[in-house]
Amino acid sequence: MFFWSENLKVSLFTIHIPLKKVFGAIKKREIKRFIRSLDRELQKWFNQKFTFLISGLNPHAGEEGFLGQEEIEEIIPALKSLEAEGERQSENRIHIEGPFPPDVVFLKAMGKKNTVVVSWYHDQGLIPFKLLNIHSGVNLTLGLPYIRTSPVHGTAYDIAGKNIANPSSMTAAIKLAEELA
Repeated sequence: MFFWSENLKVSLFTIHIPLKKVFGAIKKREIKRFIRSLDRELQKWFNQKFTFLISGLNPHAGEEGFLGQEEIEEIIPALKSLEAEGERQSENRIHIEGPFPPDVVFLKAMGKKNTVVVSWYHDQGLIPFKLLNIHSGVNLTLGLPYIRTSPVHGTAYDIAGKNIANPSSMTAAIKLAEELA
């Protein structure tokens, strides 16, 4: 899941899994696979390179192990490995920064056109994204051989048929699909 707006772009490492399973999913090999795939897909659809700002999983990005070991044991080693690969293959270099504390990474990305925040779980990425872009954000599904966009708010079944829906996010989804086509 990749969330796009003019002022903020966010990708989710895990999607719809219970929070207690997120920590077990954070593995060096999977992080590297995910970031490579994200880089490749965004280049394919947007025809440009992006900078990835990596969110910490734990508060304060683990505070050097005081608030969690995932950054030290899995996230940072994966990022360093990707950077080393990029130094050996400069044409495939992936631009990565972080991990940054989750409460500041979104501010660092705001307004930067070619910057994507990588969030580790659903609500870590979607709460700030939806707060800022509920009427202008788009969900772009990556990894498909075709373009698939949808409104950031999903189906909105709770208000269907009540004639109160704001169509702005749907309009943005259609416009992004048109641009990508």
